[in-house]
Amino acid sequence: MGTAYKILKSFSLGREEIYILRGTLFDEFGVYKKGTWIRSPHMSSHNPYTTNDGALIFVKTGHIHE
Repeated sequence: MGTAYKILKSFSLGREEIYILRGTLFDEFGVYKKGTWIRSPHMSSHNPYTTNDGALIFVKTGHIHE
């Protein structure tokens, strides 16, 4: 059993990349299931969250500036 989690706001200086390893991640732009790779542009923001099923994600930020 997972835990629901909500980040109030994620703001990226440099690009942000998220890979969904397990579960489902949500934000105001969509639903991201296992195997999804999300690339957010420099200076972008979003409000990611999970439900009770949770999600295991890999996040890399700030490595590419434009």
